[in-house]
Amino acid sequence: MPKDKLPDPEDANFRFDGAWKDVPGKRHTAYTNRSSPFNCWVPAEGVAPDDQFFCHGHTFDTYRRFGYSPFSGDAVARIIADEYRAVPEGLAGLKQGDVVTWTVANNITHSCLVVNVGAAPN
Repeated sequence: MPKDKLPDPEDANFRFDGAWKDVPGKRHTAYTNRSSPFNCWVPAEGVAPDDQFFCHGHTFDTYRRFGYSPFSGDAVARIIADEYRAVPEGLAGLKQGDVVTWTVANNITHSCLVVNVGAAPN
């Protein structure tokens, strides 16, 4: 799992575009256990609870443990490359603790941690 070492923010006045444009926070660099850097986001004090994290922060448990969420795209791809391996059986081989990602145009846009597998997904 990614480490909790966050240096001073790279961009203390970072602002999102689109739906998150009014959610303040700071962009940081975090590191995988193989010391590869990736961009992540830390919400500002007072941000509404539902706006304090991305799905990736829950997938990799970095939000609960360290207070940050990795950015979509290259950051998540770096974590996956350094910390995980592909499941040879694909979706049919899923088990608790696996990570599933959704990709649009070669960009990882969503992720989740498998918590329960009741039947083969379709």
